[in-house]
Amino acid sequence: MSEIVVSKGGKATFVCELPDSSYSGHWYQNNKQLSDGSKYEISVSGGEQTLVILSTLKSDEGSIVFKAKKGNVEVPFQLTVTEPPSIDPEEFKQSAQSLQNLKTGTPMVLRVPFSGASPIKASWTFNGKNISSSGRYKIVTTSSESTLTVDNLQGEDCGTYEVTLENKFGNMRVPVEVTLSDVSQVNFETVQVPGKTVQKSSTMTVESESVEAPPKPAGNIKFDNMAANHFKLSFVTTAQANGNLHYIVEQSSGNGWTQCATFQPGEKSIPITGLEAGKRYTFRIKAANPAGESEGLESRSVTVQKPSNPPVLDAAVVGKLSGDQHLKAGKELRLKIPYTGFPLPIAQWTKDGKKMATKGRVAAETSDVDTTFSISGLTAEDSGEYGLLLKNKEGNAKLNFNVVIIDAPSAPAGPIVMDEVMSTEMTFSWNPPKSDGGKPVQGYVIERKDTKSPTWTQVGKVDPNTLSFTSDGLTKGLKYSYRIKAYNSEGESKPLLSPLVLASGPPGAPGVPTPTTVRSTSIGIKWDEPSNDGGSSVTGYSVEMREVGGDWSPVTSSHIKGTTAQLDNLVPENEYEFRVSAKNSTGKGRWAETKKPITAMDAPEPPVISEAAKQSFSEPVSCHAGEDVSLKVPVSGIPRPTATWSLKGKPIKDPRIEGKVNKEGAELKIADAKRGDSGVYHVKVENSEGEVEADITVKITDVPSTPEGPMKTVKASSKALTVGWAPPSDDGGMHITQYLVERKTCGDELEEWSRIGKVFPGEDLKMTSDHVDKGTSYKFRVSAQNALGSSPFLESAEILADDKFKPPSAVAAPVVSDITKSSCVVTWDEPDDNGSPISGYIVELKRIGRRNWVPQNGGRPVMDKTLKVKDLTKDCEFAFRVTAENEGGMGPAGKESEVFTAKDPIRIYQLWN
Repeated sequence: MSEIVVSKGGKATFVCELPDSSYSGHWYQNNKQLSDGSKYEISVSGGEQTLVILSTLKSDEGSIVFKAKKGNVEVPFQLTVTEPPSIDPEEFKQSAQSLQNLKTGTPMVLRVPFSGASPIKASWTFNGKNISSSGRYKIVTTSSESTLTVDNLQGEDCGTYEVTLENKFGNMRVPVEVTLSDVSQVNFETVQVPGKTVQKSSTMTVESESVEAPPKPAGNIKFDNMAANHFKLSFVTTAQANGNLHYIVEQSSGNGWTQCATFQPGEKSIPITGLEAGKRYTFRIKAANPAGESEGLESRSVTVQKPSNPPVLDAAVVGKLSGDQHLKAGKELRLKIPYTGFPLPIAQWTKDGKKMATKGRVAAETSDVDTTFSISGLTAEDSGEYGLLLKNKEGNAKLNFNVVIIDAPSAPAGPIVMDEVMSTEMTFSWNPPKSDGGKPVQGYVIERKDTKSPTWTQVGKVDPNTLSFTSDGLTKGLKYSYRIKAYNSEGESKPLLSPLVLASGPPGAPGVPTPTTVRSTSIGIKWDEPSNDGGSSVTGYSVEMREVGGDWSPVTSSHIKGTTAQLDNLVPENEYEFRVSAKNSTGKGRWAETKKPITAMDAPEPPVISEAAKQSFSEPVSCHAGEDVSLKVPVSGIPRPTATWSLKGKPIKDPRIEGKVNKEGAELKIADAKRGDSGVYHVKVENSEGEVEADITVKITDVPSTPEGPMKTVKASSKALTVGWAPPSDDGGMHITQYLVERKTCGDELEEWSRIGKVFPGEDLKMTSDHVDKGTSYKFRVSAQNALGSSPFLESAEILADDKFKPPSAVAAPVVSDITKSSCVVTWDEPDDNGSPISGYIVELKRIGRRNWVPQNGGRPVMDKTLKVKDLTKDCEFAFRVTAENEGGMGPAGKESEVFTAKDPIRIYQLWN
């Protein structure tokens, strides 16, 4: 049984390792079945079952058991919830703050509140020496606090006071430093509680180092590898490590505990060395920090296994198997291959890359020192490449070797094919044997016997590369049988037998038919008589024809007497094949076929496109997008020309566009036409006699493209919003008829787009929406339309209906011209409107030497960017400035113009005689 120890409020983790996932079951706490929820987390990973109690209580102590349905397996744990002494830093801080105004001659009271399992023993020291309740010291300890009172505090009472709190689950020390000065202070330190941060104050020093030994580790000890040379264990815990905590691993084989390893929190695997194979050990883990060590968490006892190593095959045996292993047929193959390695490996044998089943003639066995393999009653089929894979958890070893079985060859592969049968001779063929018996085939023996003879007679012998034979000297009308045997240096194979064959047969194949005349509707052919008439005279010929890829059909219903034939009523430009067979009194012989197809066509002519067809190409071919387009170019020419198409000077690679040539001419098919398919298509038609070219213009019309964006805010206020856009880059090949504008309120998922108006070509491309709600954001979208439909929408960003716009930027210095003694003209450039169109300009004049700027135009805004100013004072110096205004308000005052003097220009006249 494994013991799990955890502090109150911490996580308790239980891990149960079973062989595989088939061992399913349930967790039980004190005989009560647990389920996944807010208090418990239950998970499964393969054969690993895990239970986590998220926040332990004292009432959770007791038995925790995992019960598997399969095999009635039970894995028990014992849970212990500890309550070592602890201090609430905030409560201790409040207690210590009452000591901040100590004075000589007054009593000092040090109160240390605590919690933990009773009983808790408290002991005090001053500057390292034990003190007790006597004299000026009074110590009172209850179940929740320990108090030290020092009467008549003097300077010699300053120093370090320390209380040690201890119960059966652990201990902790709390030091408090006391000083006296004009401003007395108490410096104290306490432990840092996990998950909290203790703050410092001006009169207190707080240390985060642990001043207590850690509690007993909470978790589970697992064994990852129990081989003596690779022994590893791991510590499974959900507890959080704090401070300078580390872990100590100790081992015991029955003679006390000795330290064998240390590790840091978070390390996943801890190697243990120096263990003795075959010996049982128990391990325990202690938590340690500068204050001391905890109690040990013990593991179950385990037996250390022999050192584990990957299998290594005996080098001498491997060397002997490096060459081909030759064995006689009928013998036994027996291998014994020593190896080293542990644990016991699994041996897998293969032949020619395929896994072998160890049954029947094949046997294999692996012990802890060697692996054996045997095949009894060897045959030629046992030749091949054999492989051994010896594998354990530490690695594997491989071996490949060739086995050659020495034997006579296997029988030649059949059947015996009678290639030609006549009354006086027969020619037949066969295939080589599947196995040469491990020795090269030296040749073949051919034997024959007829129905009147009881014995076989050798009629021939051929070399190993000859796989046919002609047997002559036959008697017409007799039936013959043949048998063929392969042989090598080991002997002859079993024979391959033929059926009985009558020494009388049809003629051999005539000569290959060749064309004599070729026309567009007829072809003439001729052939030679067969060299073998089969023992009787040829009485005629059968002629058949077919279109390439079609079925054979007879040319005439009766046999042809001569060696020529004329085939009429053919389809021009089709390709034909022909075959001829001779016939005698025995039957029809083998066919002789033309070597390549013959095309029915007249004398060659260059390709020609008629003038009428060329004239029709002057008008473009029009269609709508999505339709199929067919461009046909009537072309004549012999042989049939080929056609190459291009668009805009580039080859066409789109799979939708396919070109072909048929009897009527060249054709280009465009499937599912798109706007981008518009353009001039060039076709080049050519054959061996010449070439011709033509151009065809194709116009594909479609809906317009999306209006050009972005969609801009022309004007925005709390009462109306105006948006603008640019026309689409492509009108779809047709005139734009109108623009449709729609609006939608932002943030309302249920509201659909609603149409707010139309704009027609020639008008300003903008739209104003009057009915808006102040503070509400809107989106707009616009679509262009032609006769085929609407384009995709161009959509705006969100636009806020509000008056809070930025005023325009400052106007640059205006230019003053046409100056006279009483007037001038002022012009300026438009500044940045900052998102709201400029509604007007205020023009101001200042007389140099005076402070005030005087508005012109009666103080009214000027709509244009120019103003003629009158009533200037002669010979005075002036300057102008301009301020822009929009719905956001008045912008900053613009820059001043150059100073000028109000006077008439000087005119120079030249007199001529």
